[in-house]
Amino acid sequence: MSVRNNEENVPKNANFSHIRSLLLFRVEKLQGSFTHTVVSNFKLVQVLDLQDIPLETLHDEIGNLIHMRYFCVRNTKIKALPNTIGKLEYIETLDLRGTSVAEMPIGIFKLNHLRNLLVDRFIFLGGNKTKRGLKARKGIGNLTSLEKLAFIEANQEGGNNLVRELEKLIELKRLGIVRIRRDDVMHLCASIEKMSHLCSLTIKSLDDYELLDFDHLLSPPRSLQRLYLDSPLERLPNWIVSLDSLVKLRLGTSRLKDNPIGSLRVLHNLVDLILHAESYDGDEMLIEAGGFDRLKVFRLIGQERLTILRVEEGAMPVLEDIRIEGCKQLCRAPEGIQHFSNLKYLCFVDMPPEFELSIMPLLLLYFEERMLSEKLPNAYFSRKHEGRRVRYSAMDVALAFRRRSGEQSQFAPKHFFVVTITFRFVKKVVSLIKKLGLLIWVTIVYDILSLSPIHVVKKVVI
Repeated sequence: MSVRNNEENVPKNANFSHIRSLLLFRVEKLQGSFTHTVVSNFKLVQVLDLQDIPLETLHDEIGNLIHMRYFCVRNTKIKALPNTIGKLEYIETLDLRGTSVAEMPIGIFKLNHLRNLLVDRFIFLGGNKTKRGLKARKGIGNLTSLEKLAFIEANQEGGNNLVRELEKLIELKRLGIVRIRRDDVMHLCASIEKMSHLCSLTIKSLDDYELLDFDHLLSPPRSLQRLYLDSPLERLPNWIVSLDSLVKLRLGTSRLKDNPIGSLRVLHNLVDLILHAESYDGDEMLIEAGGFDRLKVFRLIGQERLTILRVEEGAMPVLEDIRIEGCKQLCRAPEGIQHFSNLKYLCFVDMPPEFELSIMPLLLLYFEERMLSEKLPNAYFSRKHEGRRVRYSAMDVALAFRRRSGEQSQFAPKHFFVVTITFRFVKKVVSLIKKLGLLIWVTIVYDILSLSPIHVVKKVVI
């Protein structure tokens, strides 16, 4: 059963004893006795989804829904769970993401069938958004059926003992743990080694200065597909390059002295690589040819010291999506970026004006080389202007740069711009007419206009 817009849309005096699922959508106002209403009218409910509703409190009565298996209060305003949550002995998924719930009630450790405990909360420290989790406490090792546990905080009294308890959770497929201290790392690594089914692992240090050493992890789970390390590192852990199943890797605040690209290119199944927030502490990065056979997405974000980026021919041969963001010292265009021949998306965010100016000739050359092969990427710049995020087409900027510089091109930029815009406008008009039912004559015109803008440009060039 689903309820939309208003709780009052629920029929009065109706019999809901047969209802097993209750989902609320776009409900903006709740009656004060909402919990009582649900508990008294939907006693056999197994799925209760209260996502995005203005719910502020969960009363003890919620524990009377003993048949519940899925309970979601995502993006609500609740700040705590009642201890009676422990009466929901059959519950398998508890979704607390986007709430302010910070503490685990003792009763939660009675939930022997709980498989998914999902918490994802943020706080603001010094104007910065910081990820936090559910504060772990003694007894978490009792939840032996857990398959997804994200996120929990390790920085509690008796932290080492709490981290040791994780070794009992051998069924985990996803683990997210934040606020890890240096003293916890050895015990955490020992616990992770016993999680043979682990596919996703996220680890965030206590702060941006807590240096962690993950070389204690001697035998990482072979099933690991997604790894997110947000912590200062002494060096890139040796075991990362042995993860043959790794598909996505994110490094943040690592401050690595050596360029990680050289080591990571042996990960032949890697598809998504994100170097985030000072993951590299050098001023020059070389992306060498060879390796990264399947890498399609590459993000280079917040590398404060980076001044030179060079790309060798043959590097990242199937790359489709590249984003360079917030590299404040990178004032020169990446050398060899034109070697990325399969790009579909090219994005530059919050880059210095000098960078944008220096990359214009490269972009023009890149667009011209791909004009006839129909492999033009969706390329754009983005920056904040007067408090608003502004996004503008890299192709339009490059063409404006060409007109302003007065240089000649192998295609007429003015004709290209006019024909492309005119074509798009006419095609939209024709599509609208088709929708109105005038199909007989419009179909003929539409077929003529079915050529892409690239085909039109080819005719203009010829």
